[in-house]
Amino acid sequence: MELGLSVYQSETTSILRVVGSVSEMEVYRFSRAIRDLVQQGADRIAIDISQIDFMESHALGILVSHFLTLQRQGRELFLINSNNDPSFYMTRLLDSTRLNEMIRIVNPTRQG
Repeated sequence: MELGLSVYQSETTSILRVVGSVSEMEVYRFSRAIRDLVQQGADRIAIDISQIDFMESHALGILVSHFLTLQRQGRELFLINSNNDPSFYMTRLLDSTRLNEMIRIVNPTRQG
């Protein structure tokens, strides 16, 4: 599936919605979309991963790099995952790499 990227703005957060596969061919576009939000000075960046069906390892490294950079600057990067299926690709990927212990994941469909 081709990669779809779109940016939304809430009152306090810039949201990057990612749909499809972040393959080797699409890593640059993914990285640039995050970098653009960082360079625009967004204090809070959320990446909606709810509709990603594949993410190659370099893209995971990009997530971690931006997370750490923003954290050092007193800014925030977090993930949105509204997919409640425990077998969902990104849930399994973040669990297996333990990135779910590093980067905050918000599920807006769950109470509490």
